[in-house]
Amino acid sequence: MTRLTKILHLLLTSVILLSGCAPTAGLTPTSTVPAGQTSLTSTPDPTQPRPTPEFTSSPTPDYSPTPDLRLKPEQWQDWPIIPEISPRAIQIYEQGLALGNDLHAFSKVGDCQSIPEAFLGIYDKPGQYDLTDQYQYLQETIDYYAGSFGRESQSVRGGFNAASVLLPLWADPNACSSGETPLECEIRLHKPSMVIVSLEVWYEGRSPETYAGYTRQIIEYAISRGVLPILVTKADNMEGDNSINLTVAQLAYEYDIPMWNFWRAVQPLTDHGIDWARDSEGFHITVAAWNMRSFTALQVLDALRRRLAGGGMVTPVVSGTQAVQTPDPAFTPAPAASLPYSQAQPFTTASESVPDILFDLTRRGLDFSEKLGIYRGDMNGTDWYALASAGYSLLDISADGTRALMRFSNELYSLNLADASRTLLTDQLVTSDLQPAFFLPSGQVAAILKDGENFIYLISTQDATRTRLSIAGERPIELIPARYAEMIYWNQGSCDLANTCTVEKLFSTGVAGGPAVAVPYLGRLSVSSDGTLAFLQSSDDTWNDLTLVKGQETKNLYVPGNRLIDMAWSPDGSTLALSTVTVSDYSGKITENFHTLVTWPGVSKSLNLSEGKVTEKLVWSPDGKSLLVMRRVEAEAGYGLNFNLVDINSNAVLPGGFSLTSGQYLGLPLLFWLER
Repeated sequence: MTRLTKILHLLLTSVILLSGCAPTAGLTPTSTVPAGQTSLTSTPDPTQPRPTPEFTSSPTPDYSPTPDLRLKPEQWQDWPIIPEISPRAIQIYEQGLALGNDLHAFSKVGDCQSIPEAFLGIYDKPGQYDLTDQYQYLQETIDYYAGSFGRESQSVRGGFNAASVLLPLWADPNACSSGETPLECEIRLHKPSMVIVSLEVWYEGRSPETYAGYTRQIIEYAISRGVLPILVTKADNMEGDNSINLTVAQLAYEYDIPMWNFWRAVQPLTDHGIDWARDSEGFHITVAAWNMRSFTALQVLDALRRRLAGGGMVTPVVSGTQAVQTPDPAFTPAPAASLPYSQAQPFTTASESVPDILFDLTRRGLDFSEKLGIYRGDMNGTDWYALASAGYSLLDISADGTRALMRFSNELYSLNLADASRTLLTDQLVTSDLQPAFFLPSGQVAAILKDGENFIYLISTQDATRTRLSIAGERPIELIPARYAEMIYWNQGSCDLANTCTVEKLFSTGVAGGPAVAVPYLGRLSVSSDGTLAFLQSSDDTWNDLTLVKGQETKNLYVPGNRLIDMAWSPDGSTLALSTVTVSDYSGKITENFHTLVTWPGVSKSLNLSEGKVTEKLVWSPDGKSLLVMRRVEAEAGYGLNFNLVDINSNAVLPGGFSLTSGQYLGLPLLFWLER
């Protein structure tokens, strides 16, 4: 491939993929590397090559406030394209390394203009870009951050704005934890040392004050995680007074963090980089400006990397960023007038025939994740009873519905649901957030305990005696809860000191003992009471692929949508209920929710529920005739969780049900049906 072919391929790909932002038009490329610019002031042109600095040791910097010799925010047009880095910025970066952030990783927060095909992704494709001799020094930075340029960031989607990345409803349910925002998810998964924040799209009705409020939350969350934010000015002036760029400069000045002045970089270009030929509103930029954007961003990363490397480094260590919750020692199980941070409102007149429900409640925000305790109540949204204090989480319920498993840290308890008394089964439970224990149909408990290394044990709920099932070296980290009496399914893998775990392979072990057997199927697993296995794999480009395994037979079928939210087998093991969604590969937002019932050997039926809600939990009635569905909705005052009973034969919504509304983002990790 010649250099010109590479250039044309890059530009054509960028224009096509950015057509979601606006219509395309014929454009004539010039070069993948922008020519040197004419400086707008006496400041040296930062896009010109510079000698590679020699790294020498330096004394520990004095982190005093940056003297106000800086240009004021009102002078943002004169700020350099490639920013200086302040002692405060170095401090944020070094604190992040101490928390375990990856010095070789950066992330992006942005909209369709920040997807890899449009922004920086070319630098993760050796052979598809050219650096002239004067820019060869940038290859070192390309190698240093390899893997981050072309990464599909969880905090980049078409349609994202400064508010979207702070809303859990926009997070990818396949990659992110329940209740995580796209920003939280990206930082947890990638552990970047720096993040480029480029959310410059203007829309009618957004004020600079609103923009500043949301961007401030992004900045403060990144700093709290030791991730250095890099703010970016934009080329356009859609708002008419450049107030968004001024706001960006004010925030960069206030927090003393880098601002990459992309606006200034495009000033020497024709029409200052604005593509008036294909966009009469003056928002979209030209191909030359796109090239300038990726190239100057690379120069920014290079300059910051060299300055940070010369500013003194710390040895990365793992440290917690959130205080561990401690259960209230004075807590006594008792009736509760209401649930924390929420209000329950019945849908209909109270019905005496509704069941009780059991669940644990969580609350999360950018700076915290909190367990709010374990509760039971009825499907009228009344008769709440607090079974365990904040800090405890629910794990499972016994087959006869009389006992529950709950945990705090490494302590595993059996909870009597009649009188809320508890029995400590072990204080050696593994402490990761993956499923560590569940009830077998016999009433015994399967659990992963830390005994030098991880082992699977069977524990009696009568006297807490235990029998080890797994052998040394098997490395179990997660159990798959099931009501199957003969086999335990579990995932092998590893967890780091921060309890971030990586699943490697699925195995099965007989309840009676014996060697572990690798399971040769992929996808999320649900096990029926008769041992039928359901594996579901999701893909952005296809429907959900469901594989049913019954003994030696397998059946494959497609389920609507491209993401799985929840699935559950009926008590008799005959029917699998699934909640799946279609997630837009452009915006990352859920566009449709599907409800499917599947019976062996692969006969499916749709369950039609009202639109505008996303079903997060499916729970079967003991007789297998109805489903308890918990659906998340957007409420005027924040968030809403709707609880309904649905007859699976008639598709009718049964009497009872309630909504739980809150200004907080509440989650129900587990939900169970209790007979009265």
